Amino acid sequence: MFMPTYLTSFTQNSTVKDETITCFDLIASNGKDKFIIEYYGEFLSDDDKVIVQTDFAPQLVIAIEPVSNERIVLFDGTEYGYNAMFCDEYSNQQIENRPLVKLSDDLYSVKFEIFYGIDYVEEKEDFINDNGEIELINGEIINFETLQNNGFDALVINLIDNNGREFEIVNEELA
Repeated sequence: MFMPTYLTSFTQNSTVKDETITCFDLIASNGKDKFIIEYYGEFLSDDDKVIVQTDFAPQLVIAIEPVSNERIVLFDGTEYGYNAMFCDEYSNQQIENRPLVKLSDDLYSVKFEIFYGIDYVEEKEDFINDNGEIELINGEIINFETLQNNGFDALVINLIDNNGREFEIVNEELA
C-alpha cells in the first residue's frame, strides 16, 4: 500500500480500495481524531467548501489537534503530488506567503482518498537523471520509495462535522 510519507504517522483505518486508491482517516500523535482546519486558498464556488489554489499560489490545508496544538499538513500544493514534484515551480514568496484562515470554529474528522495511477516501476527510467538519482523540479533528490509514495496523481480530502455530515474540502488532480 502506498502512503504519503508526510502522513504515515498520522493514519488509522488504512485500506486499499483497489490497487491504485489508498484510503485512511487522520489521527494525531496523542490519539485524538478531531481537528480545527486552517487553509490558504479560495473556495471553488460559493456553494461548497472545496479549497482550490489562488492566482498567487497553490492551496495549503492544515489540521490542528486542539488539545496538543499539533499541526499536521493535509495538503500543500507546492510540495506534494506529481505536479509539484515534476511540473510546477514556485518561488519562495509563493511558498512562504500563504496566510492561513480558520475554516470554522468546528472540529472535524478527516478522511483521505489518495490515487496512485502512475506506474512508477514501469516508467522508472523516465524519472532517473544522469547520476542515477530522482531529482525533483526544485532540485531536491529523493529515493524511489519516496517517489512512489508522494507522487500521487489525485487527492480527495473529506471532513466530517459533529453532526456526521461529510463534505469535500480538497479534490485535486495532480498529474
